[in-house]
Amino acid sequence: MKRKVIIGGVIAMSLVALLAWGAMAQMGGGMGPGRGSEMGPGRCPGECCGQMGMGFGPFWKDPDVAAKLKLTPDQISKLDKLESDHVKGMIDLKAEVEKAEFDFRQAMDDPHPDAAKAKKAADVMFNAHKKTAYAAIDQHIAVTQILTAEQMAQLKNLHREFRKEHREQFRHDHDQGKDQPQTM
Repeated sequence: MKRKVIIGGVIAMSLVALLAWGAMAQMGGGMGPGRGSEMGPGRCPGECCGQMGMGFGPFWKDPDVAAKLKLTPDQISKLDKLESDHVKGMIDLKAEVEKAEFDFRQAMDDPHPDAAKAKKAADVMFNAHKKTAYAAIDQHIAVTQILTAEQMAQLKNLHREFRKEHREQFRHDHDQGKDQPQTM
């Protein structure tokens, strides 16, 4: 039982991190057309479904990244279809997670929660989170089957470079006090 709780916790934390990247993208991140062609602060996170498990948005939509990877039109077409299918699936999975979390909160908000009911709701919630994690894994694996080994290595290097730049920008902003709440 402890193992299930630990595994569920790890899956839940991973999902929270994954969804946080997606939420940041919806606030203006991503590297698609019209968002600039260089990878810099505010341009990394894409929809959770376009991340490919590496923090990039739909990287193939960035002309510079596509050129660096030497993506073919066929690869781009396959990546577009893969993302489209994944986005549609994630809509349903996110709804399933939200419903399961709501049911779990309802079970736990009872002044005298029923242990069996709460545990069942937790199991349903963890399984919903697990499905989204598995979908992200499947998405990443599908991308590795579209790209060549050399392209995957280049993409990982680009991602490493982006993370380094992002960390440096964060430190710079932190040192300048730009990450502090503004007071009036």
